[in-house]
Amino acid sequence: MMASGADAKKTRGIRLTARDAQILEALYGVGYLTTHQICALFFSESQGTMGPTKACERRMRLLHSAGLVRRIEQPVMRGEGSKPFIYALSKKGAEFLITETGIDPADIDWRPQSFEANTPFLNHLLLTTDLRIALMKASKQAEVAVTEWIDERELRVGKMFDYVMLTSPTGQEVRTAVIPDAVFVLERNGKRALFFVEIDLRTVTVEPKLFERKGMSKKFRTYEIYFDTPEFLTRYEGRRARVLTVTTGEKRLNNLKQVAERAAPESKGLFWFSTFDLALDPAKLLASPIWMVAGDDTPHTLL
Repeated sequence: MMASGADAKKTRGIRLTARDAQILEALYGVGYLTTHQICALFFSESQGTMGPTKACERRMRLLHSAGLVRRIEQPVMRGEGSKPFIYALSKKGAEFLITETGIDPADIDWRPQSFEANTPFLNHLLLTTDLRIALMKASKQAEVAVTEWIDERELRVGKMFDYVMLTSPTGQEVRTAVIPDAVFVLERNGKRALFFVEIDLRTVTVEPKLFERKGMSKKFRTYEIYFDTPEFLTRYEGRRARVLTVTTGEKRLNNLKQVAERAAPESKGLFWFSTFDLALDPAKLLASPIWMVAGDDTPHTLL
């Protein structure tokens, strides 16, 4: 949490607020946020005559002018409209967090990364955050608490993941890390449910012919093995988990579902699939039957 002194911190012509510090902490946590995401996370519906979107855009321009955040312009294809800026922590923003929150300097990587020019990679990160925002809104509507949300970045930095051994077709054992795009827990009426998230943008082969290549079939098999290990039971307190894969469209969804059924035939009820247009809608995410389950042809709701 932010130190109380941040309320009165002044830098380069602007007085930083508690919300500014929260935005910088969020950028430290997830790496990248669009203007729209920052607005959804930190700006209320009531912002006077300006409105939340304009208020957010204005504040982010000020934080950028003060050197506290970096701004990345998204490429626009011919015929597309404008896209919101992507923001990341700057060196000065990192220094502010170190001073005001006590974050270990070794934990903050503010430097521009080469992958920032990789549109699919950034889209993957941003879609994970879009799902989190949709989940936050949906949980309020359904009166469910999101008691935990840990994304891939936090899992890696905190070394909060385990390994399993996969057996290749030649009998060789391969050590494989289990790192989902996010992990979250829902709680209602004292009952808790654990979910692992996979964001699929069709950049990974569904069922590669070579075992050495990354593939969704290998990912499904990895999860099936992991959920039966002592490491999983210890880390997640013996809870039963579901793997939610959100993908680009119905055709890809059906392919993934079929591969999961072949790769992990004994894991009925483990792998759930939906599409971005449905899962990113807070009105549908939890309460509507938008999820197809491996081993079952009936749409399900998460709750």
